[in-house]
Amino acid sequence: YTDDPHGYKTLLAQTLSTETATSWAISASSILGFTSDKKMTNFTKYFLELCEKNAGSTDNELKLVQWLSNICYECVTRNKLPLLDFWIIILLDVMRAAGSAPCSTVMWQMKLVLAQGLKRVGNHHTSFEHFQAISQYLTAILDTWEQEHMEILSIYMKCGSVEASSAEL
Repeated sequence: YTDDPHGYKTLLAQTLSTETATSWAISASSILGFTSDKKMTNFTKYFLELCEKNAGSTDNELKLVQWLSNICYECVTRNKLPLLDFWIIILLDVMRAAGSAPCSTVMWQMKLVLAQGLKRVGNHHTSFEHFQAISQYLTAILDTWEQEHMEILSIYMKCGSVEASSAEL
């Protein structure tokens, strides 16, 4: 209340975050405009803002920063900061899965977590678009993984077991 006694920021945040017709990228300065929480301010300044300015960032890093910026903004404007911890863990695991050759256990665990998240989106803690975007990204990775391992998968479907090294699996 002391930061926004007339509620202008709250009204602006509600207007921006409930608009479903447009998709837009959130800048770090937009997040800083809606929070006075020291931890959130530091996270935004020293992670999101620095990554935005770093010209040497990879496509995956930029995608991670974009997702985190959107989710941070939503958590800040809806006063759901504890959810940010959950999202950071999920997004880091998704990025790890997208990195080098992901193992099957990680891929299926991520698919289950996102399926559970999509099932519970109706509670309005976070918007459906975040889960949907990440789920589509992960599905594309899983499809690529399945195509690369189709021979092993077909042997398993026929025989019920597979003789393969852990690197192949």
